[in-house]
Formats: sequence, C-alpha cells, structure tokens
Amino acid sequence: MTAHFMYLRFWFLLTCALPGLSSPAAASSIDKVLVVVNEEAITLSEYQARHQREMLEQSARIAPFDGRIDERILERMIDDRIQAQVATRRGITVSPAEVEQAVAQIASRNNTSADQLFRQLAREDITRSQFQASIREQELIRRLFWAVVNARVVVSDREVENYLASHQELTASDDLFEVSHLLVSVSGKTDAEAQSEYENLEHLRQGLLEGRPFEKFVEDYSDNPDKRQGGYLGWRKVSQLPDSFVAALRRTEVDGISPIIRSNNGLHLLKLHARKKEEKIVQQQRIRHILIRPDPGLDIEDAGQLAGQLRAQIAAGESFEKIARVRSADQASGAEGGMLGWVNPGDFSPAFERAARELPLNQVSEPVRTSAGYHLIEVLERRDSDISAELAARRARQMIFQRKAGEFYDNWYGALRDSAYIEYIAVNPG
Repeated sequence: MTAHFMYLRFWFLLTCALPGLSSPAAASSIDKVLVVVNEEAITLSEYQARHQREMLEQSARIAPFDGRIDERILERMIDDRIQAQVATRRGITVSPAEVEQAVAQIASRNNTSADQLFRQLAREDITRSQFQASIREQELIRRLFWAVVNARVVVSDREVENYLASHQELTASDDLFEVSHLLVSVSGKTDAEAQSEYENLEHLRQGLLEGRPFEKFVEDYSDNPDKRQGGYLGWRKVSQLPDSFVAALRRTEVDGISPIIRSNNGLHLLKLHARKKEEKIVQQQRIRHILIRPDPGLDIEDAGQLAGQLRAQIAAGESFEKIARVRSADQASGAEGGMLGWVNPGDFSPAFERAARELPLNQVSEPVRTSAGYHLIEVLERRDSDISAELAARRARQMIFQRKAGEFYDNWYGALRDSAYIEYIAVNPG
C-alpha cells in the first residue's frame, strides 16, 4: 500500500467515523465514503445518484432516498467502478455531448425534459454533475464490453447453420404484434414483497380476463413510462421485443391477456390486440460510394467542398472507381472501387438511405452528410428480394454472439474483480 493511499484511507476513516472533529458547516460539505475500490472512493452522493437513476430507468417516479443502502445497488456500483477504471486505462472516452444525449433519452422515456429531470433530482440533493457522471460511467462500461468481446468472440457459419437447424422457429415467418404493456416494478424489494406483487398482479389479471379495461389498469397500477397512452406500444416486430415477451405473445389469443412475465426490471402483463405476418420482401439496392471523412487536417466544411470537387470530376468523365480507390476514407469499399454491393433497408444511416432511395439509377448524388462525413452515392441497380433466410441467419448469429460474448465477458470480469482491491468503509455488506 503506497504512502499516498495510506494517507487517503486515514482521511476517509477520519471524516466518516469521526465527523464531530470538524465544524458543523465543514461536516455538511464532506461526502461520506462507502467503499474504496482500487484507491478510488464510492461516496454516498454517488450512491444516491445511482439509486435515482435506477428508479428512473424502471418508472417515471423518483423515490426519495430514505438513508438505507441497498447492498445490491452498491455491489453493482463496485462492479461498474472496476470496469470504468479499466475502460479509462484503455483510453476509452465518452464526450460531454454523448452524455447529454443519453440524459435526454432518459428524460424522454419518462415524458419530461432534461431540465425538468435535473430539477426533480435537485429536490433529492442530486446534482447535475453527479447524475451525468453516473451516466458517463455506464457508457464507458458499454464501450469496454464491446472492446473486449469484439476482439475475441467469433461466430462461425457452421455454428449459425447448426443453430438454425435446432431452432426452426427462426426460419418461420415472423409475427408482428400489436400490443399494450403493464409493468409492476419489483426493484429494491425483498423476495416476500416481490411475491406479494406477483399475487396482486395475478388478481388484476383475472379482472382483465373478465373484460375490465386494460388501459384503466395501466393508469392505476403500472410503473412503466408509457402509461399515459394506456401502455400502448403499437405494432412491434419480434426483433423489437424481449424473447420472453415473444414467447408469451405466441401463446396468447388475439384480444387476450398474456401470462405474467418475470424479468430483471419487474413483472409484466401484455394485451395482444392483433397479429399478422411480417413481410420479408424488401427493395435492395446495389450501391457504390466515396466517403470523405473529416480529420485533423480537414474540417467538416472542407470535407464537403472536397466531395463536391470530386463529384465534378466524375461528371467531367473521371472514373468513379479510380477516385474511390484513391480518395475514399472507407478503405474496405474503396479497394473495390467504392462498391458496397446489395444493401437492405436499415443497413445505413437514414440520411444515406434517403439520398440513395431518391436517386435515379446511375447518377452520382450531391455530397450527402452523415455522422461519418460526406458521401458521394451511386445506385447501380434495384430489385425486390425475399430476405427471410438472411434475416434468420442474422438473428441466429446475433443470439449466438450474445451468449458467447456474455459468457466470455463474465469470465473476463470475474478474474478482474478477484484482483481488485475493495474495502468497505461505512457499510458492511452481508
């Protein structure tokens, strides 16, 4: 243990265990330390911010902090802090703009604005910077996860074939479900309290089966943020729903109520309004492009001007393929003369797809700006195609990857946690 850390630990213990040694004004400004993780403190104010964020993710309500430490939340914070420390050491970053965007999404899911959200948090003594730091840490961990697993987890074509052979439901026509949703949160509740909530919900379900209005039950009992619309989710594809929801909906008749579904964030009931088969016929486009990406020597405006100059050269007779090979920042397609091949709807950004869809064949677009830079796009062919097999294989690959990635990351993190230094200061879990 370094001398510096010994001093820090002494200061932590002094300020937490002996607050009477400082003046009342000074004591009120000292943030209580709960745990030290690899020489970094997790404080009470950080815990409060995390507690409120988890409440917001599960419902539109902010529950006042009652002074009790939920050991499960604290353990998650320890895990997250260890991972965030590794992400920082690896050079992974999250910009302030990305944090603001994440906050805006949380506020939107709770039918409020970011400013209103921060005012709500302030009433619980949670500052803007504390909440933003909590969000930033979560994004660091998400990026660390992908950095770890993408480099090491591979799914072979043979694995996909074997998976499809044993899961033939993936190759069947997917259903579209028109559905409404009721959520009862059990986060932070004991097993006995959760069981009580389950029994209450089973009683509510019987009332729904007898014909009582689902929307009214959502308004009165649901914890989900979409309750103002009676829990109505609209038409959802299989890929847009959790597997447990899909399994329940496939056992539910139209106008019926699903069995109670348990998940990590609570108990769910679904009302199935209608179902239909999803069409798999899409218009594919064979596209080539040239990408001009901003860099330290080329700002975004100059990138747009350069793209316009290259378009003029092509219009004057210069070879699209030659310019793509020499100038495109997309090296993979540039090596093929800019060729992206046959692409499906949803493969690229909305701005890219909109421009491609509106282009006449064999005509080079004006520079199209996306988050990647400026594109010159040319559509060579269009066709209607049945992509059922492709979608099934993509879904199978995704499911295999998720399983393998989860197992790999759990093992990787388990070793990381075992080597971490963790000291409980003001709490004693267990």
